[in-house]
This record gives sequence, structure tokens and C-alpha cells, in this order.
Amino acid sequence: MNMGCSPAPRKAQMRRESICKCRRNLHHLPSVSYILSATSGIESAIMNAPSELSFEEMLRIKLEVLRREHRDLDQAIHALEETGRPDQLTLRRLKKQKLFLKDQIVKIEDELIPDIIA
Repeated sequence: MNMGCSPAPRKAQMRRESICKCRRNLHHLPSVSYILSATSGIESAIMNAPSELSFEEMLRIKLEVLRREHRDLDQAIHALEETGRPDQLTLRRLKKQKLFLKDQIVKIEDELIPDIIA
């Protein structure tokens, strides 16, 4: 009975190599590398804004940054899907992040646009 390597560790190794290769390829796409490197875009935009901004103006700035990140994620997802065999885990994470951004956008829009019952 041969007690050599079973197929499971080999598949796991191939998956790790595939993920690393996909991550290396993602950094060549401008929108994805922006997303991967921009972890605190909202905070830096707000921190660099003049201190005399009102709360509503700050929310509008945050809203615009979130919309830009949402667009960039959309472009990154589209570019990743165009590559032929996209990494499903990365694709799922990007889509989840995009949904999270959309939820934040809707929340801020609800704060900015008053509910007027006619």
C-alpha cells in the first residue's frame, strides 16, 4: 500500500498558488489596486476638508467618496470577470464589499434627504 501524498494536499497547494497568482494579477488593474490600497479613503477625505464644514457638507463628501469607491469596485469586478477564469473567492469578497458600500450610501442618502409625508 503506497502512503504517498493524497490528492487533497495537492489540490490545496494548487488553490493557494492560484489565489496568489490572481492577487498578483489584480495589482496590474488600476481600479483593483486602488481598492486594495485605499483602506481609509473616506477618513482622509474628511480629515483634509476645511474645519468649517457643516455636518451635512461632511456627509456629502463622505457620500461622494463612497460612490467613487462603489464605481471603482464595479469596474474591478467587471475587469476580474473579463479575465477568463476569475478567482471566485476574490470576486465574492469584492461583491460583498460593493454591497456594503451600497448600504452605507443608502444610509447617508436617507440622512440627507428628509422624509416628507405629503
